[in-house]
Amino acid sequence: MSSTHRGESRKFTNKQRARHHLTPQKRQEIKEAFELFDTDGSGTIDAKELNVAMRALGFEMTEE
Repeated sequence: MSSTHRGESRKFTNKQRARHHLTPQKRQEIKEAFELFDTDGSGTIDAKELNVAMRALGFEMTEE
């Protein structure tokens, strides 16, 4: 197995581990926050939606 594949497996395992540490309430809060900025309901946050989210958090995004 290449080192890339091992790294990907390890990342996936870390994501799984992190998911299990979240309480159902915290998961719901994250889901609601995501849905707030996923304005088109696509299940992803595009560049425009990310810009709005970052500005709401106090970051000023540039075109760079």
